[in-house]
Amino acid sequence: MKVTMILVALLFSSVLATFSQSNYPLAVGVEVGYKAGINAADVPTGTKNAVGFANTPDIGLQLYIPFKGQDNMGVLANLGYYTFPYNFTFEGVSGADAKYNASYIGLGADFFVSNFTVGVNYGIPASAKLNDFDLNTETMAGALEFRLGGHIPMMVTSSGRLNLNIRASYFLTGQFQENKLIGGKNTNPASISFGLSYLFNLNSSIEE
Repeated sequence: MKVTMILVALLFSSVLATFSQSNYPLAVGVEVGYKAGINAADVPTGTKNAVGFANTPDIGLQLYIPFKGQDNMGVLANLGYYTFPYNFTFEGVSGADAKYNASYIGLGADFFVSNFTVGVNYGIPASAKLNDFDLNTETMAGALEFRLGGHIPMMVTSSGRLNLNIRASYFLTGQFQENKLIGGKNTNPASISFGLSYLFNLNSSIEE
């Protein structure tokens, strides 16, 4: 609870601080993050959705494109390797949890306004694991992901800025091409991730 309150306070204070600030310049850099997730779709009787944690961190490139003449508004684009975890537990079966991790090469874009972000990401299946076993990605579909979050500058210099990235996401499409994962059900992962990015300015200063 305390962590949540601190994050909310940080986001709120950063928004207030940016209302009077000019837009950030065109910038490019790298991002890294870590994700927890759950399957948000229905499961058969006897199976329960449970929270899972990613077996690998997210890593990628970020590009910020400012809207000319607009304060704190632009597009935040990304290209990277992103993992979506979720678990299943089974009633009456102890110690037999199913731990899924599905990874994608993702290309996305978010609308950025005063440190808030909203957008979509499209992912191409790259790998998948069930516990310690590799899965065939040929049965997986391309992923269309809706995202909502924050991109909060923590340190700003003349050369760039260090940012806190917070993303909540939901798969708008089923994860598999056919509903054959568990009892004829498909999966729609939902997740939250926390990470950092550093963007190097491609212009000399913040745009006025």
